[in-house]
Amino acid sequence: NSYNWGGYAIFKLWPGYQVYIDGRTDLYDDAFIRRYLDVMTANDGWRQTLDDDEINTILIETNSTLAKFLRLESSGWETVYQDDMAAVFVRAK
Repeated sequence: NSYNWGGYAIFKLWPGYQVYIDGRTDLYDDAFIRRYLDVMTANDGWRQTLDDDEINTILIETNSTLAKFLRLESSGWETVYQDDMAAVFVRAK
């Protein structure tokens, strides 16, 4: 999920969905923050991080770098919702 939406996602989606990150940055170590940023910017290893962390649903900004990569590549992800602000992707089955 997007860092900016983590708190709201906890409020609205928990316990059905767990957030990956939220505004409580003091709970996350530097290595985790780096991995999160690498995923969000589609840097080397981003797919492996999603696999390793068993991420099956992604809620992010529609025009984010990661959303663009998930849409353009045959990455095993499907867009299940999209509007001007948000996009939701799930792993393809």
